[in-house]
Amino acid sequence: MNTSIVVAIDFGLTYTGAAFIYPSVPFQSDDIRVVRRWPSYRGIRTHEKAPSAIAYPAYNPQNRERRWGFQIRPGMTASAWTKFQLDDEASEELLPLRTGPWARAGGAFWLPNDKSPIQVTADFLAEIYRYVMRELQTYVTRMTRGNRAPIPVEFWFSVPNLWPEQAKQRMRQAAIMAGFGTGLRGQAANLCFVNEAQADMAYVISCSSSMTFPLLPQESVLICDCGGGTTDVSSFLITGIEPYSYEETTAASRVLCGATTVQRALYALMIERFGNAFLNVPLSSRAPGSSFMVSFEEQMAGFTGQESSDMKLPLPMSSHRTNSVWYRNGWALLSVEDMKRLYQPTLETICRLLNRQMAAAPRNINRIFLVGGFSLCPYVLETISDCFLAPNGKTIVHQPENPQLATVRGSVLWGTGVLRPATLVTECHFGIEPCMAICDFENANFTFLDAFSSGRSVTNDINWLVHKGYRYTANECGYDDVTLVYKHGDFPTKAINIYSSTLDAAPAGLNHRGVSLAVPVLCNLSELNLDLTPRREVNGCLFHLVECKVRMTLGDNDGLLHFDVSSQGMLLNDPSIGLRLG
Repeated sequence: MNTSIVVAIDFGLTYTGAAFIYPSVPFQSDDIRVVRRWPSYRGIRTHEKAPSAIAYPAYNPQNRERRWGFQIRPGMTASAWTKFQLDDEASEELLPLRTGPWARAGGAFWLPNDKSPIQVTADFLAEIYRYVMRELQTYVTRMTRGNRAPIPVEFWFSVPNLWPEQAKQRMRQAAIMAGFGTGLRGQAANLCFVNEAQADMAYVISCSSSMTFPLLPQESVLICDCGGGTTDVSSFLITGIEPYSYEETTAASRVLCGATTVQRALYALMIERFGNAFLNVPLSSRAPGSSFMVSFEEQMAGFTGQESSDMKLPLPMSSHRTNSVWYRNGWALLSVEDMKRLYQPTLETICRLLNRQMAAAPRNINRIFLVGGFSLCPYVLETISDCFLAPNGKTIVHQPENPQLATVRGSVLWGTGVLRPATLVTECHFGIEPCMAICDFENANFTFLDAFSSGRSVTNDINWLVHKGYRYTANECGYDDVTLVYKHGDFPTKAINIYSSTLDAAPAGLNHRGVSLAVPVLCNLSELNLDLTPRREVNGCLFHLVECKVRMTLGDNDGLLHFDVSSQGMLLNDPSIGLRLG
């Protein structure tokens, strides 16, 4: 078991949660401490999570300092939903929301003029870091009775299963900028990532008992995480109990829909019904965090589909020429049927995703577990449950206690090293450009050799080393041979570029829009004896062909894919740099 303090951060699109555990033997999941008291503009507010939003004084002159989470008053200009903007694939899909009428209606993607999404994310996470570390320090002081002996800290950030490597790198950059590389008393801390599905499954197992939902050996289950912006589904096989053991059986699937999709549908309905009258309402009175949207979120959380009266949302809009069925005395009115129509496209998309994942699973699915904040809505749970029934007429859909905390509590469990699966599944393809064979080196012209030595892409080909959906065990290794072309007198550090793709089918070439650079593996050739390598002089330049052996370690203890590049018995790269396999 991990002997560090494990701190988990669930940075969500709309809300962010935090939890931690002090190392103890024997380990008890009840020892996990969830941060439930957050600063607000009214003092302290008790809530499982804090809103993922930040307001800057330059745009809110009434404040001298930044405000975040519950500190943001309705009517403030704030940045929210920045998590989407760390992911280029999601940003591209959501581009119409930033350029069309919805952008004017919601304003959720607003950023200060001098800030990038990474900087805004870092600013928000810096507030989370400072607050959580104060809570942690108080708890540790109480647990150690004032003993100041250093205790190492590990931070575990949960990330979407299908996030591309670039988004994870941006997340890491923002977290480091926010302070998450430093633990208690200024000590260096480890920053780790865990897939949300893996964290969710660990939490579901921790909740299993004869009194809740006993999991049985050889049961195949789906975890469906219904969040603010995305819904992710993964499948697992229970291989044993006492203690529990399980395997990940298929690659995850994801759709860009969740609670915010329903909110976007509300904005579309408001524009359809009221047009410019709605758009002319000040953004601070209708954007995320406004009284209008806070009221809608509260009514979403409790919506059952059986309400007997209209729902009312405060909206300071000119009522001239508005239908009194839809707007009356400063309130926008929504019927139960209106609400159901807002939910319908999202729930249909989630059910289709579950259906596809059930078909892809290698065994029949026995249970579906719904987690995530969106699943708290009674209407969501009931609608999805009614779509998936066993032969006896009972639903196979279940929900653990406190499903909105599944990811953050599960991340703590994962970080402690308990309840991890025996096998995992890769969520991406990883590959490299083809290297130069010895026969090609001997016959290549100067232009070709010079291009290879400079690291420029010479062909559109790609050699996929690990495929999406590959099942692997912890510390499984693979090997490959790679060559590097070095031109005498050049800088001795050369890069082996690692590319990734989250598409189901591996793209055929580097130029495919679904291929992105994951990370360059930098290899230092300065200590090698180049006299032992094949070499050629072309146009007065001496070229060397450096033959290397690459070892790939999958699913190491930190959950990363590591590359070790060696030649002449020497390690050429920094092996601590790794890629998330999910």
